[in-house]
Amino acid sequence: MLLGIEVGMQPHLAEKEDKVPEGYPFDFVIGSIHMMNRLDLYEVTTYKGLSKEETMHDFLRDSIRSAESHNNFDAFGHIDYICRYWPYADKEFHMEENQQEWDRLFTVLIEKNKPIEINTRRLDAEAAVNALLPLYKRYKELGGKYCTLGSDAHYTEHIGRRLGVAAAIAKEAELQPVYFKERKMMLDR
Repeated sequence: MLLGIEVGMQPHLAEKEDKVPEGYPFDFVIGSIHMMNRLDLYEVTTYKGLSKEETMHDFLRDSIRSAESHNNFDAFGHIDYICRYWPYADKEFHMEENQQEWDRLFTVLIEKNKPIEINTRRLDAEAAVNALLPLYKRYKELGGKYCTLGSDAHYTEHIGRRLGVAAAIAKEAELQPVYFKERKMMLDR
């Protein structure tokens, strides 16, 4: 059994959030974006008055700033978390609509040697898989090598769900799955 923690990253709190894992024997620290414009992505009011295009810009801006300003995390978590909650009819990303911003985010993560997580929460939806795969492939094209696989299990029955789908995505994107032990990257064979 390995011990991990998820740190919700916000650009203006980087110094404080980087201290959260200090002094604990964590094997893995995943950095995730749960907020945009200092508002919770879970809350419907976060999107009030914003078009999907504006939301994507704000979300990616805060994701980039968080990746740039935070250092004490091992992998970047669930890039599609926002897709679970935003109120738009089209729930998916379309990489080509925000290519430069995605490229900047991925470049920052690659420069810091931070894998991205392939999160299984939404992988039962073919549309989600089809929208996410180009993002993971682009991460690889820019020089990314590694990914983590996570089931985002909030309930015991969700542990390990759809990991086969995530592994297939990793293979198709040519990303090497890894895990962390004592904060060191280990190849998942």
